[in-house]
Amino acid sequence: MAKYEAVIGLEVHVQVRTASKMFCSCANTFGAEPNTKVCPVCMGYPGVLPVPNKEAIRKTVIAGLLTECEIARFSKFDRKSYFYPDMPKNYQISQYDLPFCSAGRIKIGGDNVKGFSGEPLPEKYIGITRIHLEEDVAKLNHQHGASGVDYNRAGVPLMETVSEPDMRTPDEAYAYLTALKEIMQYGNISDCDMEKGQMRCDVNVSLRKGPNEPFGTKIELKNLNSFRAVHRAIDYEIERQAELLDQGVVLKQETRGWNDDLGESYLMRTKEQAQDYRYFPEPDLLGYVIPEETVEKLKAELPELPVQKTLRYMNECGLSRA
Repeated sequence: MAKYEAVIGLEVHVQVRTASKMFCSCANTFGAEPNTKVCPVCMGYPGVLPVPNKEAIRKTVIAGLLTECEIARFSKFDRKSYFYPDMPKNYQISQYDLPFCSAGRIKIGGDNVKGFSGEPLPEKYIGITRIHLEEDVAKLNHQHGASGVDYNRAGVPLMETVSEPDMRTPDEAYAYLTALKEIMQYGNISDCDMEKGQMRCDVNVSLRKGPNEPFGTKIELKNLNSFRAVHRAIDYEIERQAELLDQGVVLKQETRGWNDDLGESYLMRTKEQAQDYRYFPEPDLLGYVIPEETVEKLKAELPELPVQKTLRYMNECGLSRA
């Protein structure tokens, strides 16, 4: 494995804590009886019109500021078409080329910091490509050879943070997720309860022969429901891809699931490309102008994050990091 370098990027979905869903007035709650928190809008009935949730947009901008992103002065929503049982409209209102936030970063590691494996974790910044806002899909419940669909989750505000492929080890990915979760919780953006599906992660992994070589073929891993599972899945996928490359196999871009009980990934489908989703501007929604004064007002209200608090205690009180 030493002859390969791993290239890792994460796509993290976080449900935004709001009173109502993204484009309708249905309650944004967890644990209600299936299909009781729905309406014609989130069920995609013909002729209904979405109304955007201002609080979800505000919290997305705050998330961008807390991760040093550039905030778009103009943004819009787009229609992303796909045909799954968990998508009632057969399309999702998302963002494509003009997200609310872009070009940010998160700091991980540092002096006396160890990774999940117990190894030292040097200080490093992980770039953020974008943070965009969309609506969540429904939840599929599988049992006894049949599946049911609970549409209570359909339409819940969902924020997706896409990292740059800056991580090289499972420990760095684990540290990035931990830092991102702290930011979302301290910023009052989300509870990030993974057992409730409020924070979900997809992982992209590829291998190359050295730091100056082109990126290898990207493999996406889905169905990761804990930070530990992310660490295990990346470790497994690095070894799996290395063995195939050693055998001369040409890897193809694909999406794989993760079976945490077996500790292995499995093929789900070949990877879709952007053109497969047929993005186009959402015709039922106008674009959004975010004034400079709004951004400055939100900056003044930002909370102190854990990493900032740690440094302040170290500088003002002479405390050590440990």
